[in-house]
Amino acid sequence: MLRKTITKTITAGLLLTGMVCQGVNAQTPDHKDTTIYLGFFNRVPDNFNYPMIGLANVAEENYSRFQIGLLNMTKGMLNGAQVGVSNLVFGDLEGAQIGTLNYAEKSVRGAQFGAYNLISEKLDGAAFGALNVCNDSINGAQFGSVNICLGSIDGAQFGAVNISAGDVDGAQFGAANISGGDVDGAQFGAVNISGGDFYGLQMGSVNITGDKIDGAQMGVVNINRKLDGFQLGVFNYTDSLENGVPMGLVSIVRKGGYFAIDLAEVYTAKGYPGGLAIRLGVKPLYTKYVLAYHEKNLLSFGLGFGSLIPINNRIFFNPEMVYHHTDYKESFRNSSRHTSLSTSLGVNLNRWFQVSAGPVISVSYKGAGNDDFLLSDIYTRKLNDNSNLNVGLKASLTLVLSK
Repeated sequence: MLRKTITKTITAGLLLTGMVCQGVNAQTPDHKDTTIYLGFFNRVPDNFNYPMIGLANVAEENYSRFQIGLLNMTKGMLNGAQVGVSNLVFGDLEGAQIGTLNYAEKSVRGAQFGAYNLISEKLDGAAFGALNVCNDSINGAQFGSVNICLGSIDGAQFGAVNISAGDVDGAQFGAANISGGDVDGAQFGAVNISGGDFYGLQMGSVNITGDKIDGAQMGVVNINRKLDGFQLGVFNYTDSLENGVPMGLVSIVRKGGYFAIDLAEVYTAKGYPGGLAIRLGVKPLYTKYVLAYHEKNLLSFGLGFGSLIPINNRIFFNPEMVYHHTDYKESFRNSSRHTSLSTSLGVNLNRWFQVSAGPVISVSYKGAGNDDFLLSDIYTRKLNDNSNLNVGLKASLTLVLSK
C-alpha cells in the first residue's frame, strides 16, 4: 500500500513538472537564459553558482555546484556533484554522480556511484556499481558485478565479469576476466582470457592467452600460443616454446616440446622386472607416466617428473622422481607404494633413440598384510616394520617421437 502511494506521488510530481516546463517554455522565447527555481522543479542558465535541490533539476549549460533530486541533468560540463535517482551530464564531469543511473556523455574525472554507470568517453577516476560501462579508455578502476571498458585500461577492474576490449596495463579481479588486447599485469579469476600478449601472471581455473605469454599461468587448464615463461596446471598447452617450462599432469607443446616412450625400463628391484613409460612436456621438465609389472601378476602405476640436462651433443644427465602405486585392487591405505629418485646418464644414439642407466634410491611402504610387496633392492635398509630404504639400478631404452 505504501509503495503504491509513493509511486502515485512521484508520478504526479513528474507530470506536474512536465506541465510546468511546457508552460514556461511556451511563455519564454529564450528559456535557456531564464532561471526557474520552484523547489520541485529547477532550471538554471549557464554558470549558475548556487545549489539545486528539487524533484527535477536541469542546468542548461555548464554548472559548478551540486544537484540533489530524483532527476538531475546538466546539458554542459558539470564541476561538482549530482545526487539522485537519475543523473545525466551531457558534457564532461569533474566531480561525482551518486544515484541509481549515472550517465556522462563525455569524459569523467572523478567518480560514479550507482547501480548503472555509463560513460561515453574516458574515465579518469573510479566507477562503483552493478554495471559499469566506459565507451573509451580508463585511467583508474571499475568496481561492480559487470565491468565493461571498450577501450584500454590503465588501472584495475574488480567484479564478477570484467571485460576490456583493448589493452590492460594493470589487473583484473573477477570470476571471468577478458581482455581483447595485450595485458601487462595480472588476471585473477575462474576464467582469464587475453586476446594478445600477456606480460605478468594469469591465475585461475582456466587461463587462455591468444598470443605470447611472458610470465606465468597457474590454473587447472593453461593455454597459450607462445610460451616464454612458466605454466603450472593439470593441463598445459602451448603451440610454440620460446624460452619457458610447463609443469603439469599433462603438458603438450606442439613445437619445441618433448614426447618420448620408454620402450623398456629394467630394474634391479626385487619383484619389478621392468615396465613401460611415456615422457611428455619439454626436455628441461617433463611428466612421466609409468606402467610396471610386478611378479605377483599385478601392475604398478607411476607418475613423476624428469629432466634431460645436456652435457654435450650426445650425452645427457637424466634425473627423475616417480611415485609408484601397486596392488590397486585393494584400498589405497592397504596398497603398497614407493617413491624413487634416479640419476641416470644417457646417450643419444641417433635422431630416434636414447639409452640411459644409473642408480636409483627409493623409499617403499607396504599396506597392512602386504608383506610380499615391501620393495627390496641391491641394498636395502629397514626403516620400520612398514617401510624400507633401497638402492638399486635402472636402465631405459627410449624412442623419441618429437622433433
